[in-house]
Amino acid sequence: MFTKIKPCSNKTFTLAEVLITLGIIGVVAALTLPAIVSTTKNKELETGLKKGYSTLAQALKMYEQENGYPVTSSIMRQELKGILMKYLNTAKALSEQDYFKRLPK
Repeated sequence: MFTKIKPCSNKTFTLAEVLITLGIIGVVAALTLPAIVSTTKNKELETGLKKGYSTLAQALKMYEQENGYPVTSSIMRQELKGILMKYLNTAKALSEQDYFKRLPK
């Protein structure tokens, strides 16, 4: 008449174990994500600066090839802007205020 109750042999995780594991994963993610984001932003900035430097170097070389002499340091800033804008076909003339607004904070 009486039947024996078999002990449960399911090997499952309890709710507490799952929540503790998720909590640990959350803490580790919170500690590592800011470092990853910062590294990514630095790489983006570095890539942008390299691209800008390369573009300016190419413009200076094109000026030198066309005119037969390099740009010297005695050229005033406005003159240099006027000279280079001709060679920078994708560049836009930005005011200094607009330029500083675009810098990363």
